[in-house]
Amino acid sequence: MILAIETASQVCAVALAQGQELVAEYRLNLKNQHARLLAAGVEKMLADCQVRLEHLQAIAVSIGPGSFTGLRIGLSFAKGLAFGRKLPIIGVPTLQALASMAPMEHGLVCAVLRSRVNEVYRAFFEIKSFRAYAKGETVVLSNPALAESLPPGCLVMADRQCGLDPQRLHAPVYYADLSALTIARLAVDQLAGADSSRNDELEPLYLQEFIAGPSKPSLL
Repeated sequence: MILAIETASQVCAVALAQGQELVAEYRLNLKNQHARLLAAGVEKMLADCQVRLEHLQAIAVSIGPGSFTGLRIGLSFAKGLAFGRKLPIIGVPTLQALASMAPMEHGLVCAVLRSRVNEVYRAFFEIKSFRAYAKGETVVLSNPALAESLPPGCLVMADRQCGLDPQRLHAPVYYADLSALTIARLAVDQLAGADSSRNDELEPLYLQEFIAGPSKPSLL
């Protein structure tokens, strides 16, 4: 059984999966709530399913790119759970997970997540028998540059924060709310080679340097 964590986007989600099948999933789409919701979500889900950490084979976590804070929260929490239990952590690329949710059996998909204001992370994937295979590297683009880079007939899988041209061929927004179950399903393929001794080597895929926003005024 795999415990999966998704915190790379605005969605905070956790799931339990047995192979490719869902056991349970807890998912909320609330801004800046990952630190508050993640531990409570895992605790409630395990309790409701009467599953203990000893029952788990591995922890899968969305590894990025995505929210700097969300990625740190998700991976730090995964490492905390895995520490002392010798559970391997499997990092799953966030854009591959997003592309894997495309409602199509074959075709070209562009997976897009918001980076900074007017910038996005973009990667192309070829969908074959509902599996997503990367075509090229993940890049950071401005919104206008992204629009110019899209080939005809390419289905865009974008989270709702991207603010892209509504005339483009988009999957409905509910297909682009990232799912922890998708993280778990992609992790299954890596389960056989997972090794807990390599947990410390796992780092988020940021692609960009963190830039702090303006300080908030004190209320005192």
